[in-house]
Order: sequence, then structure tokens, then C-alpha cells
Amino acid sequence: MEADLATLLDRIRREGVEHDAATPDRRDRYRNLEPDSGAFLNVLVRAIGAHAALELGTSTGYSTLCIADALRTTGGRLLTVDVDEGRSARALEHLREAGLESVVDVRVADAGVTLQQQLDASLDFVFLDAERDQYVAYWPHLRRTLRPGGLLAVD
Repeated sequence: MEADLATLLDRIRREGVEHDAATPDRRDRYRNLEPDSGAFLNVLVRAIGAHAALELGTSTGYSTLCIADALRTTGGRLLTVDVDEGRSARALEHLREAGLESVVDVRVADAGVTLQQQLDASLDFVFLDAERDQYVAYWPHLRRTLRPGGLLAVD
């Protein structure tokens, strides 16, 4: 990971921690990953040589940047979705700042609907970081859309 990206991730992390501490409703928090988890996602994507990736739950783009950085080296692409337009816009700003916007398609969309729209065995990597109470309903579509040998990472 390049130094500029590491600096950006550190800034996003600090802003997220401050925002979340001042936000009483859990659903309104950014809930970004811990740095070690983001680095682990980056390693996983590189290790499997992922080309087609899906992230369910963009927030402000911390994990998105970690995945996109890895996909830049594998020649892959990421579709990331979140239901919150404001958070998605911030994620896109962060991607532009990092020079990774060409690797990622940022959409404001429902995770479940997005999963239903994916083709069978079309994904190498899925990062599931959406509303936990929906995970069981996502399972059939996750199994269907991941290619044999594909990887599902869940937060």
C-alpha cells in the first residue's frame, strides 16, 4: 500500500472514530473497519487474484479503498453498494483522492437487491458488511454468485 493511501486511510479512520463517538444512533455511525481488518482484506484480494469483487456496505469507503488498492494490482473491479447517499458520496470523494475511482463502481442501492441481480458464479470476492440482521437472507444469493473457489469475507 502506498504511503499516500495509508495517510488517507488514517485520516478517514480518525474522522470516523470522531463521528461515531458523537453519534448516538448506531445506524447513523460510519462503523469503519479497524486498520488490521482493512489490511487483511487487501491481502485476501491479492492472494486469490480477484478480478470481480462486490462490497455490500460502503460507508465512507475505508474498506472500499483497501479492496480497490488490491484490485488495482490484479486488474480487477469492485462494485460497492450502500443505501446511504451521503456516505456513498464521501466514499467516491475518497476514491478520487486516492486515484482509485476507475477501479470501483459506487452505487446507492440495497445490498439484497444488488445480490439478486448478480449472475451465477460471477464473483471472485465478496465483502459483506451490511446490516447483520439481513445476512441469513443473503446466503442463497451469496452461494449462487460466488464462483467455485471464490471467497466471502464477513464483518
